[in-house]
Amino acid sequence: MRPRVGIPFRRIALAAALLAGYAEFAHAGNYSWTTSGPQPGYVFQILIKSDAPSRLVAASGYYGSMIFQSLDGGHSWAQTPGSSFRGTLLSDPSDANVLYTVGSFGSASGVFKSLDWGANWMLANAGLPAGPLILALARSRPQTLYAIVGGSPGSVYRTDDGAASWTLVASTFPSFYVNDVQVDPSDASILYADGMTDVLKSVDGGATWQGTALGLGAARLVIDRADPSRVFAATFGSGVFLSANAGASWMPANVGIETANVRDLALDPADPQRLWAAVQASQSPGGIFVTTNAHDWAPVDLGTDLSNATTVAIDPSDSSRVLAGGGPSVLLGGIFESADGGAHWTSRSAGVSGYFAQGVAADPTHARGALGISFAKVFRTDDSAASWTQIADTGLGLVNLLGDPTDADTLYAGYVIPGGLGEGVLKSADGGLSWNPFDDGLAIHTLNRLAICPSTPTRLLAASFEGLFGTTNGGGHWDPLLPGYVPSAAVDPNDPAILYAGLQITTPTGTGLLRSPDGGTTWDPPTGIPDGYFHANDILAPANDPTRVYVLSSTGVFRSVDRGLSFAPAGTGLPPPPTIVPIRAAADPTAPGVLYLLAGLSGAAQDAVFGNVFRSTNGAGSWTQLPGSLPLFGSLEITVGSTGRTLYASTISGIFQFERSFLDVPDDDLFWSRIDAAAMNGVTAGCGGGSFCPSDAETRAAIAVFLLRGKNGAAYLPPPATGTVFGDVPLGSPAADFIEELFREGITAGCGGGDYCPGSPLSRAEASVLLLKMEHGGDYVPPPATGTVFGDVPTDAFAAAWIEQLALEGVTAGCGGGNFCPDGTVTRAEAAAFVVLIFGLS
Repeated sequence: MRPRVGIPFRRIALAAALLAGYAEFAHAGNYSWTTSGPQPGYVFQILIKSDAPSRLVAASGYYGSMIFQSLDGGHSWAQTPGSSFRGTLLSDPSDANVLYTVGSFGSASGVFKSLDWGANWMLANAGLPAGPLILALARSRPQTLYAIVGGSPGSVYRTDDGAASWTLVASTFPSFYVNDVQVDPSDASILYADGMTDVLKSVDGGATWQGTALGLGAARLVIDRADPSRVFAATFGSGVFLSANAGASWMPANVGIETANVRDLALDPADPQRLWAAVQASQSPGGIFVTTNAHDWAPVDLGTDLSNATTVAIDPSDSSRVLAGGGPSVLLGGIFESADGGAHWTSRSAGVSGYFAQGVAADPTHARGALGISFAKVFRTDDSAASWTQIADTGLGLVNLLGDPTDADTLYAGYVIPGGLGEGVLKSADGGLSWNPFDDGLAIHTLNRLAICPSTPTRLLAASFEGLFGTTNGGGHWDPLLPGYVPSAAVDPNDPAILYAGLQITTPTGTGLLRSPDGGTTWDPPTGIPDGYFHANDILAPANDPTRVYVLSSTGVFRSVDRGLSFAPAGTGLPPPPTIVPIRAAADPTAPGVLYLLAGLSGAAQDAVFGNVFRSTNGAGSWTQLPGSLPLFGSLEITVGSTGRTLYASTISGIFQFERSFLDVPDDDLFWSRIDAAAMNGVTAGCGGGSFCPSDAETRAAIAVFLLRGKNGAAYLPPPATGTVFGDVPLGSPAADFIEELFREGITAGCGGGDYCPGSPLSRAEASVLLLKMEHGGDYVPPPATGTVFGDVPTDAFAAAWIEQLALEGVTAGCGGGNFCPDGTVTRAEAAAFVVLIFGLS
């Protein structure tokens, strides 16, 4: 699905996984939400690096598409965390490392630019309004790009400096949305665009547009670089058309695909008569098709069901190498490669995600184990979701997954009963290998939630549209307990007779939460829950904190400390309702009071939807946002691994994991707890590749990010940089916006001579000044130094007063031997510890 102009991004305040100094993104799962499956989804673009064909990027995921990178020719893929891109990826022909796209990263959305083939992205929105959803790049002048902004009519913007700044070209673009825009490869002022009902052309750099009388919209436009007068249009339902005279007229080039929905088109750079098409099944069969005369098309046998082909790409250095994306449905897909012009194909989908996952459950006995369900299939991971193995195919649509917390072999899943007979419950007694119905007496049409009692796991609840049902014999028989629409339920972890049930209330009066002390015979409303208009999305009764109960609702988060007799609001640190919609909660099984909350944000219509995860370390006394974001659509689940180190979430785009570890910071490291606190609070996500680089010097650029995120939280983004504050921090340089914000707040005046010295190591003395100013404000001045705290910090030493104050506040005890080592370089581990201590991060 390509972006449609006029459908704006939903601007959600997500935590961007920006690293210290914008370093390379973390490896899968390391302090950021990433995914590797369990099944690949809709792949809408594959791009091959022109100067390094083994490096690929792909965009996958029907809702909130994600970027995946491969360094080994597609044999394995890793997701770029914390990002969502809905626009086409554009590659700069003059610099193979430069990419452009449209999407969102953290709370920022719009045009993004990468200088390192997608490892890092910077916002390139200066001069653009909100809502640019499609870009085009001029190959003849690669610093020139066009952006079409949604509206009725739309508008056209142009940059001639590589997206450093944009200017308005036209405010009357004649189409409400656009699937593709292309620039003539030899003339940067000639553009072609899909106009929904026609292909449009501009000969004056987008200022004015005229129809070309094709009379059809185009999913994809391709211009022959050797002969720009040849333009191909891939259409919806009419195959491919060719214009041999720059759009003056069109002729069918679609024998064999006359009624096809052509989603993508690729022209062989070595043979202008040879094209590849990705066809989505509709009036005609779908798949990959090829023509050798730009007219007659033949299907290509990939050896697998690719009836809904979505994209195709040709290696610019070797046109016999072709990559294709697609699968058996509009949601389920994959990536396939041929190295011999299409004669033989190999799956290249390892690590690519994007397909629905309906549930996930951590293995209570395996530190890195979990199970997940994706429609009819059951998958298992033993490496914290770095990889998944299919262990069962039930042949049934699965809708929930619940594990017995005392027995890893016992699992329950909701399923859709064939023949439209409603939904039921399956049970597995062998770790998910085989499943059988356990739904005697369970008369429901839609299952909302399953719940289990940890101390008596034969006691389960099923919340449904048709009421609450319960079983006391592990699903052997179910009894109705409560009528009405019950969105959620829970059982007291120690007393299977105490039950909780949410009721959807859509009237001004009514009770949206009920408690039963006797197994469902009688029900009473607790105090503290607001009356009317209530929807309890989730109820959590943690096994390791039995007096507390948490309710997530459309009106906020509520907590009970007396086993559900009374409740009070518990949303400190969360955006207020209706901005936030709490959806699911999970408890850390190793740490009472440590909770995770999965929430979405409400607002206007959107083309992509995302969720945030918040963490509490004090039993919902307060919440902080975790870095990264999740695709959010439909029913999601969140769970915590048996060690508390791994979080899992099932989403519309696969199962995501959040791993609380760095490869180079073992658990017994002196700084582990401080580094973990910094990462969990979004101060840093490491130095790349799953590492933190604890011994590396902390640079002056990196500390700017550490300080501002430490004080303001993971979601904080400073105002855009101007490039005018420091001579050595130009616009677009790493962390420029953070550095300039430090200056604006009076935290730093730079290193002298009008410079900031962003790449210079930070000394311990310098750090003391920055830390205390960040804590107390730019005008803060500490008490005079005494010269008695550290042996190497006399009263007249640089920053002596700051150093002594830092010690007085308990942030540092020096470097050993009664000294502070003021000229010593601050390591990344020390910087994390300083920031965690100065701001009291947990």
